[in-house]
Amino acid sequence: MKNLWLATLTLLLCVAPSNAQEACPEGNLLAGKQPIEWLDAYHVARITDGVVSPDGNVWNSTTNSPLTPHGYVVYDLGARVTIASVFLQVEGASGYRISVSDDLEEWTVVSELPPAGAPGMRDRRASSLATPARYLRIASGDAAALYAIGEAAVWCRPPAEWPPRFETREGVVQDAEWSAARKRRLGYAKLACLVVAAGLLYGARKYERRRRWLYGAVALLGALAWTNFGSFHGNGVIHYHENYHYYLGAKYFHENGYTGLYACTLWAEKELGLEAAARNRYVTDLETNRMVAGGELLSAEPACRTRFDEARWSAFREDVRFFRNNLYPGSWQRIFRDHGYNPTPVWTMFGRLASAGGPAASVVPRVVWIDVALWIGIGALMLWGFGWEALALTFLTLGSGLPWHFDWTGGAFGRTPWLFCLVAGLCLTYKRKHVAGGFLLAAAALLRVFPAVFFGVLLIGLVVALVRRRPDPEARRVFAGAGAAILALGGLSVLGAGLDGWTGFADNLAKHSGTPTGNLMGLPTIVGFDPASSQSEVLGSDIESLQRWRNSRTETLRARAPINIALGCLAVAGMVWTVLRRRWPVWEWVVAATVLAVTLGQLSCYYYVFLILLVPWVRHHPVRIAVLLVGLASSQAIGLAGLETDVRFLWLSVLFVALPVLLWIVRLREPEA
Repeated sequence: MKNLWLATLTLLLCVAPSNAQEACPEGNLLAGKQPIEWLDAYHVARITDGVVSPDGNVWNSTTNSPLTPHGYVVYDLGARVTIASVFLQVEGASGYRISVSDDLEEWTVVSELPPAGAPGMRDRRASSLATPARYLRIASGDAAALYAIGEAAVWCRPPAEWPPRFETREGVVQDAEWSAARKRRLGYAKLACLVVAAGLLYGARKYERRRRWLYGAVALLGALAWTNFGSFHGNGVIHYHENYHYYLGAKYFHENGYTGLYACTLWAEKELGLEAAARNRYVTDLETNRMVAGGELLSAEPACRTRFDEARWSAFREDVRFFRNNLYPGSWQRIFRDHGYNPTPVWTMFGRLASAGGPAASVVPRVVWIDVALWIGIGALMLWGFGWEALALTFLTLGSGLPWHFDWTGGAFGRTPWLFCLVAGLCLTYKRKHVAGGFLLAAAALLRVFPAVFFGVLLIGLVVALVRRRPDPEARRVFAGAGAAILALGGLSVLGAGLDGWTGFADNLAKHSGTPTGNLMGLPTIVGFDPASSQSEVLGSDIESLQRWRNSRTETLRARAPINIALGCLAVAGMVWTVLRRRWPVWEWVVAATVLAVTLGQLSCYYYVFLILLVPWVRHHPVRIAVLLVGLASSQAIGLAGLETDVRFLWLSVLFVALPVLLWIVRLREPEA
């Protein structure tokens, strides 16, 4: 009996591998599969979704997966099978290679598909291959051409119907014209949203029994408008440009610091076989903030590379692959014209914790929900602190203000914590929880620096109280809470990154502040605008023109600095006068500081979402609400006017500098309670 069992077991061991090799699953072996590896191939799920474009349709529609000349996709067939037939729908003007492997190391080309001659999406077929393999790779050729795959299918047994049939669908070409049309549609939709919201707000004041429902409807309408009415970025929720900077910047801060992100990304691309592409693009040298050729940064191994151990470097390289695969070539190149990683060490401390736990492919889709949760928290805080009307106006402002629309920071990683802390601080001071309020206001400043300005009027009040020898215990408690935040959060950040983290941040901030961008807003933007050196006059197709525009803008600001300083002093004097003449509660001094925020410096447009702090000033006042709605509608009208970037943000600056100043004047005209 024992010998019989041994003989049976031996027979099974001998037969099983043979049967596994001969197995031939029914149908298309790639149907619905996600590639296990890909490079420079975009929207790869489209390759196996069972949908093809009409014959001859353009290569860059939403039914196809574009590739670069270096692009490829690799599929696991699930087992070693004999490939009999392959169907591809590809851009006909280009050639493609089909290769197979059993170990992902050695690849054998089994079919080379030359260009079909005619451009457009064309069916390509290969049959009678009789090629055994576990893995299949489809790659573009090496020439600088247009590549796209509309559909790929593989059979180990020729299908009964040949050529096979797939669902045919004509996609949308998401080019510059499509993008401009989309922005126009969204602009008009948000104007309509404001009109509807105005009617709902009027109804809420008239029908008390339905008030909460109507305010809730306005809040939902604003939240929907914020998401671009559910279209998000037009091709997904995740903002890969932002996540590249904040996720990679935080996760690998120990190695890259504030100046190594772009250089080490280029080096990673070089190791991925993309050196030519990396050398031939313009990149911001984060040491100087000047544009240089990528080849200049690749001339020697960057210092950041030496700080990686091999495991961390391998993880970084794969994370770079993830972001490159999710950004079209033009979008990927624009990343390197940005300004690198620039959050504070306190933000970095939390960002490193959130970004840990796995590769970017698994972590990034999760961390984008942090900001969603914080926006829900902001709404809850406004409801708790100021009521249903404030909740409605907060989300309406969020959803219909042009400078902070979703395309800037929606779907990003950690772009909302500073605002959450700012709103929480405001609400806590309104509830007379001054120490906790001060702690969170200071936390906002430690996360993003500029929110420190919201202590400005409180500081003026504290100084005035000291001069008058009339102690202000509420303001003192706010500053006590702020001191606790600085000691706690600042101390933890020093323990994590050392003092070098803060000195590096200070150097980076000084460098970044001296580099103008077209989307800056504030009183200095208005003062520093010169029509003769506007973008329409200076910018050209060459990268040097960008540096010329930056230099011109910097020189104009320097020449007009006395005007800027005088106007800033006037704003501060206005706050001093207000403190001397009015006895407002602490929370109103925080709101009044929005006047200082818009006059004392320049900020990137999306930070102007802090104007939601004006909501407590406008609630319960129909005229002020009307002023707010007109301001929001005007911002959309400016966006629809088709202006150059710097001119558009000039007029947005005029609008949103005037709005808090006007509301401050209206508040001053009210009699003391």
